[in-house]
Amino acid sequence: MCLIGIAWKTNADFLFQLAANRDEFFNRDTAAAGWWLDDPRVFGGRDLAAGGSWMGISRDGRFAAVTNVRQWPPPRAARSRGELVAAWLQGDRSQTAWSLAEAAWRDGDQFGGFHLLLGTLWNTQSAAQSHSTAQRDPARGGSKAESEPELVWTCNRPGGEPRLVEPGFHAWSNGGPDHDWPKTERLRSALDDRASAPSRARLLAVLADGTVAPDALLPKTGIGLDRERALSPIFVRAAPGPSGALYGTRASTVLRVDSAGGADWIERTHEPNGATSDVQTSFRFA
Repeated sequence: MCLIGIAWKTNADFLFQLAANRDEFFNRDTAAAGWWLDDPRVFGGRDLAAGGSWMGISRDGRFAAVTNVRQWPPPRAARSRGELVAAWLQGDRSQTAWSLAEAAWRDGDQFGGFHLLLGTLWNTQSAAQSHSTAQRDPARGGSKAESEPELVWTCNRPGGEPRLVEPGFHAWSNGGPDHDWPKTERLRSALDDRASAPSRARLLAVLADGTVAPDALLPKTGIGLDRERALSPIFVRAAPGPSGALYGTRASTVLRVDSAGGADWIERTHEPNGATSDVQTSFRFA
């Protein structure tokens, strides 16, 4: 993913709301969102080029998503960022989100730059499991009862040590820790309605916003002014990148988890010619 916005524990009806765009080269081999054949617990997209995923959710409440951190020229990394998403969604159920975030932070130099968001969106653990982890220290990440929904963020850049995500409205794109770009501000504002959660149609419309940011507000990430302009909208229109391959927003995703344990995911896939197709699934956490 290259833009993620969330509303976390801000609304009585929805525990979690997400609106995200995945920006990528159109020639990268990708599978659209679906139930994973090798692990039917997991729903999300697949990166068929390097393995892993950019975002997914599991039937037992696990969630993970990743964006890259822009750097030019891009460094060669030993491991794919998508591996971190798959490791949480498919991993050992005794592992905590905090421990995986700590490992990702510790091994961060093996990956390209990332913002990693992972956690548990629904309590599916038994009372016995919750009791077995009840003494975990909240100061080091996590609630006293491991079964309580929680999100953890980390970034493999200075200042990106793991943190609990506090209730509120948050957005991440491709800057360093605590960056705030025009696109993150606009997406966060679109989610910021505590009284009535924005509809899926409204969020998909926001994710299609191609407004270019004013030059004075553009970040300086080393890619030149023209590219900064082209990448500044929430929705990045397909255009040749530095290598000549087409690059832009390939998928828009809205995920909402309600207070009764229901999850609803819609993914809109974009083609370079403007054509779109939707995949939608709804389920209740087991």
